[in-house]
Amino acid sequence: MEVSCSSQLYPNRFILKDRHNFQIRQTATAVLGAALSDLIPQGYLLKGGGTGSIFYYDIVMGETLAEVMLPHLENRMREIASKDHPVKIHEMVPSNALEFFRHNRRYYPAHFVQQSQAPLVQVVQIDAFIDLVEGEFLEKTGELGPFKLIKIEERLPLHFRKQEKLVYRVMGQHAAGEKSPVDPFKVGEELGLFDVSITRGADFLEKNNLCWRKRGEALFFHLYEKWRKVHLKEEFELVVGGALSAGCSAEFFLSKDCHSDLATTVCLEKDLLPSLQKCMKIIEELSLVEGKWGGSGPETFQETFRALNLEWKKGKEMKIERKGSFLTVRKNKGFYTIVHSVFSCMQQMVLHVLEDSEKDLSQKKELLSIVAVCDE
Repeated sequence: MEVSCSSQLYPNRFILKDRHNFQIRQTATAVLGAALSDLIPQGYLLKGGGTGSIFYYDIVMGETLAEVMLPHLENRMREIASKDHPVKIHEMVPSNALEFFRHNRRYYPAHFVQQSQAPLVQVVQIDAFIDLVEGEFLEKTGELGPFKLIKIEERLPLHFRKQEKLVYRVMGQHAAGEKSPVDPFKVGEELGLFDVSITRGADFLEKNNLCWRKRGEALFFHLYEKWRKVHLKEEFELVVGGALSAGCSAEFFLSKDCHSDLATTVCLEKDLLPSLQKCMKIIEELSLVEGKWGGSGPETFQETFRALNLEWKKGKEMKIERKGSFLTVRKNKGFYTIVHSVFSCMQQMVLHVLEDSEKDLSQKKELLSIVAVCDE
């Protein structure tokens, strides 16, 4: 399994209650990028990212970036935050964004824009700093709140035009994360689920290549076995190659990079509520990740039901999500189609469990061992 540290591991699908933390992390990353740009103009900013309460930015250097720079960068971030700059988000066609980045000597974002197939790309601007991004931000830097920079670490070198370049990662943590961050890859190796090898791809970004070993393979097998039994018990017809046009059908997709599932229920309005409750029950029974459901408004599932008519009158699809799982409802000519997925990516859901700072190693091991006992 090949996972990009910057985006693939943590897609832009998150719980409503975590939305504000996501915006804080995004904004903190951009402010860190601005501080690096101000204090280390000789460096080339590569890409920022993060997970949970952790944010980071990678910078390409021609010389060593010493740990002594950490307090200076943190102070510069605080100065930028205190000025309460508006966080501007621009949507641009790729050709315009490409010229914009090149004009401002932001060569790596320019490269990423060239690789993009999207009709529009998103650019964040804080004062003179610009970056290629995805997702939501705080409206102003003054809303950032407490944060601290943790460390500077050397990463895998980058090869550009046959020259080896040093890459350093500056890492920080915002105040929403009270506990120490957890590296899910180290935890997974310690539990014997997989081996990790880090490489840098042709896109210049690091990738964590996971080889799922005996315990990891057993975990996937038993998760699939349980998924199959639960859906059969709830009278879903298991299919391969697509959903049925009526009734309930479910499919599990197996691939090296991602194991995922998709189930479809087509029903009349009189059967909508029990069908929704059945799908919700399935997800609650199978999901490894704890947490409330979120959507475009209400936090509880029952409140969401009451809000559905307003959405459907506008002709919109209702969607509620949780880490690794989602459920959508769509109305069409008197019929309702419910689509749910327990594992949008099973590998990613396991990694979400491993990175949970609320559970210690023994609790994580117990949770995963309940799901699957390794074959001996």
